[in-house]
Amino acid sequence: MDARDHRISEQDPVLVFNYGDPSYHRAPDRTPDLVVTDDIFLRLIAYLLFADSICIPARHIVRGPAMGSAVSWAAPLLAEGIIQPARRNDVGTFEDNLCRDGRAITAAELARARMLDRFTTRSYLFDSTGMAAANRSVLLGDLSLDGAFRRSVCGGRFGRYAEPLSDAAGEYGDAGDGSVDNFIDIVARHAQPLRASASRWALARYYTTPVLCGVDTVNTREIPASAAALLIRGGVMASVLASPLVADRLSPVETACHRLRSSLPALPVTEHASRYCAALLEVRQAIPQARQLFSEVLRPAEIRDAEVTVAQRFERELNRQMRSRSSNGRAFTLVSSLIGGVGGAALGVVTGIDPVLNAGTGLAFGIATNIASNEIQNLLRERSTLRKRPWLIAVDHMERSLQRP
Repeated sequence: MDARDHRISEQDPVLVFNYGDPSYHRAPDRTPDLVVTDDIFLRLIAYLLFADSICIPARHIVRGPAMGSAVSWAAPLLAEGIIQPARRNDVGTFEDNLCRDGRAITAAELARARMLDRFTTRSYLFDSTGMAAANRSVLLGDLSLDGAFRRSVCGGRFGRYAEPLSDAAGEYGDAGDGSVDNFIDIVARHAQPLRASASRWALARYYTTPVLCGVDTVNTREIPASAAALLIRGGVMASVLASPLVADRLSPVETACHRLRSSLPALPVTEHASRYCAALLEVRQAIPQARQLFSEVLRPAEIRDAEVTVAQRFERELNRQMRSRSSNGRAFTLVSSLIGGVGGAALGVVTGIDPVLNAGTGLAFGIATNIASNEIQNLLRERSTLRKRPWLIAVDHMERSLQRP
């Protein structure tokens, strides 16, 4: 195993990013009137304002032109190790991972796999054998008479599809291997009209199986919003409200996405991807508090939160920050400008104040900063802002960084 590779048990927790999965990416999950590649790229940037790191299954990147382009635009983030493509732990490269996939390989897919090998500095390894066995057990149960897939299909238990799905369950018990394609093929062989339903269901299950079956108890896994709705309809999600599964509608991420989309007319992603990446890295360095709080909310220690969903916890925290946000726009502007550039560094050197406002060790008003003492007093009155409203400041700072000439 290369020193850059990290198995589940050996690495810090990551958020597994499933938005834009080319096998699932559906119209209800997309942003209206936005190019798919731009949509995926901006969502990656938005997540990384708050998440320490993101893992993306290699299949999404290599098999999906839109996801592949978005990740190639984010090559600086691959190089930083904060985007971690996932591959099987029994292969040495993403090109080898592609060849083990068992499907025909196109020249474009091979190029995307080699792109990952060229830029990735930290990959995420998973045990495909353990995952396949767990997924097979889950899908076999879903095909039983009272199984979740049967409940999600109109006529799946007692109607027109009851007998065909019972036959499919019998075949799956003999020949099921836990893969998505295998499940789809077996269901379609007995009930062809259900091929699309089987595809959506198998992928939705694949997103959640590692958590529900204990294969991965470390990381948080994102579920496309429509996939979460499908699992709820099948009765799967009711028992996992507080598990590390999130639909792709977390409040701070949606807020950041909305603000980033507003920059597109002036800063098209295709022409300025590197600028977005540089601005993100600047904000992450300047405001680590945003990521610290994100991790705290993601993994609550208090038992009383057990019945609150992950999305509800994030919405509650964002609402708290919005209610407590200062009305002093001038102070906010000053904070953003100082922590993002030379002014912040100068303030830290001259006054002893940490550039990201963590603490102050002394004051030497006016020396080399040309900031009036009343402005520094305003700043000091706002030094608790990063503790109280780190997500809002991170989004503000990102927007200001993009607006700079």
